[in-house]
Amino acid sequence: MVIRRARPQDHRSVINIRDDIYDGLDYLDSLYPFYMTSENAHCFVAEKDGVIVSLSLSLSLSLSLSLSLSLSSHVLRDI
Repeated sequence: MVIRRARPQDHRSVINIRDDIYDGLDYLDSLYPFYMTSENAHCFVAEKDGVIVSLSLSLSLSLSLSLSLSLSSHVLRDI
């Protein structure tokens, strides 16, 4: 397993791991480009055998408020 910073070109792979969340109708697809350019967003992915299986996102909204999100594919859940 490799943990690294998420990159803009990971967009499609990240979206693919969340297909079973909210029937794929969540906001991640439209906000991913923003997360890649925001100074306040810290995104990491986990790769297993070269395939992205997890996303961890931390977004600082203010000095006292932050939001964290983690997504994992069934591949990671089966480990």
